[in-house]
Amino acid sequence: MITLNKTYAFERDYNCWALRTTAPGVDKDGNPKDHIHTTYHATFPQIARAILERCAMEAENIEELLEAFNNAEDVITKHITAIK
Repeated sequence: MITLNKTYAFERDYNCWALRTTAPGVDKDGNPKDHIHTTYHATFPQIARAILERCAMEAENIEELLEAFNNAEDVITKHITAIK
């Protein structure tokens, strides 16, 4: 499992790439709990595109959108270049 940050992690198995998105939340008793959502993708560029699109959805204006894209690109690039 490759962890990009506290929100995104991904891994590859024999058939596909799995992107795990973690979001803070609460359980049925009101206790803090991380919710994990997993999506499956055929290629690594689809993983990168999914992360960028999710960052874009959180932006309220063009400046935030550009900042989100730059931050996502920086995080992904840093981890990809660290792989040997």
